[in-house]
Amino acid sequence: MKKHLNRIRIITFRVTEDEYAGIANASLAADDEPNSWCRTVALSSTNKAQTTIDNRAIYTEIACLRHLFHHGFHILFSNDSNALKASAWDILVKFTNDRANAIYEQLVKDRLRRRQG
Repeated sequence: MKKHLNRIRIITFRVTEDEYAGIANASLAADDEPNSWCRTVALSSTNKAQTTIDNRAIYTEIACLRHLFHHGFHILFSNDSNALKASAWDILVKFTNDRANAIYEQLVKDRLRRRQG
C-alpha cells in the first residue's frame, strides 16, 4: 500500500507529440499513467543510492562476465594442456572476482572514451 504524502508542489513541462508518444508507451509498458510514470522516473533519479547500486551491480556482473569470456576463450584456444587451462581458468576467476570494481571502472572509462571520440 502506498503511503499518502502531502504533495503540495507542482512541476509541469511541455513535450512534443513524439516525446509524449514515447512517454505514453513507456508508461503503458510499466502499467502506469503518463503523469504518474514521469513522477516515478523523476523521483527515482533523485534517489541516487538505490538506483546507482542496482545499475552498478548489474553492470559489474556484465563487465566481469565479459572479462571472463575474453580471457577464458584465450586460454581455451591456446596450445597448453587441459590441466594448465583449468588452473589458468581458476586463477582468472579469482582475479576477476577480486577486481570486479576495477574491471567495471575500466569498462565505463572505455565506453565514455568511445562516445567522446
